[in-house]
Amino acid sequence: MYAFEKRRVYEGRGYKILPQKYVNVELIGEYWDELLRLIATMKLKETTASQIFKRFNSYSKQHILYQALKAFGQIIKSQFILEYLDDVILRQTIEKQLNKVEHSQKFARAVFHGQNQEFTQETKEEQLIAEGCKRLIENAIICWNY
Repeated sequence: MYAFEKRRVYEGRGYKILPQKYVNVELIGEYWDELLRLIATMKLKETTASQIFKRFNSYSKQHILYQALKAFGQIIKSQFILEYLDDVILRQTIEKQLNKVEHSQKFARAVFHGQNQEFTQETKEEQLIAEGCKRLIENAIICWNY
């Protein structure tokens, strides 16, 4: 959890969940225009997010725009955590989706039971064919049950 004010301010208000660290508001403010330019570049599809983060990973973690983006992300992360704790419907929705994913993975493991669930094909092309066959079998079972 990240906050804008000192921890004692939140303690004084009687909050039970207290922040551990602080958001660097000055850094966000100083590089706000660059952050907006970065986001606009992605929204306009001039480049992809993966390309931008690949470039950030090639720099050191001390890159100032990386730090500003991380500080901005801390605000969003903290806001989401508080909403998650406060909103029962949001928690139930997330839990429902997680259960779907877990059940689909459990089903996939049940279908692919040989060789400790490992592909034994050597080439990438053979592995893709085997994966496609596995998906085909899974979909056939789902359609049959439906």
